[in-house]
Amino acid sequence: MSSVARLFTVIFSLLFIESIGVGLYFGTLSEAFIVGLPLCLLPIWLLKTQPNNALTPHVVAAAIMMFSFLHISTNYGLIEVHFEIFILMAVLIMSVQWGVFITANCVCCCTSLIVLLPKNQNTGFTCLIQIGCLYRVVYTQLCHCEVLVQVYGKLAGN
Repeated sequence: MSSVARLFTVIFSLLFIESIGVGLYFGTLSEAFIVGLPLCLLPIWLLKTQPNNALTPHVVAAAIMMFSFLHISTNYGLIEVHFEIFILMAVLIMSVQWGVFITANCVCCCTSLIVLLPKNQNTGFTCLIQIGCLYRVVYTQLCHCEVLVQVYGKLAGN
């Protein structure tokens, strides 16, 4: 196993442990196991058994972003937890493949937009939609995604 694969194995293990800690504190332990355990085990298994498969880094990127959203959700949207997205995005630089950033950003943008729908249906969640920011959030997400796709496209062309 390469040093990058070992590092991601440790990162996924720590993300899962964080999920358990948050689950114990906020009473969201079932989410930690139902969502967090598969998010932890699948990429680790692929890193160990399929390290050269072209799909492996994309699964790692998607899973690492989904962990961010698990932590945001189980922390009830705590603003500070949103910075985990940027921290984990920086960690993905170690994969040395520009394509994983497109995967990570698409997962990030799509998940953000999908999460807005149930929160707008009077489910009791506090969301930016409830304070009138829906269109700004959607446009910001779409612009962010478009800019990143253009930057990565330029990087891929060089």
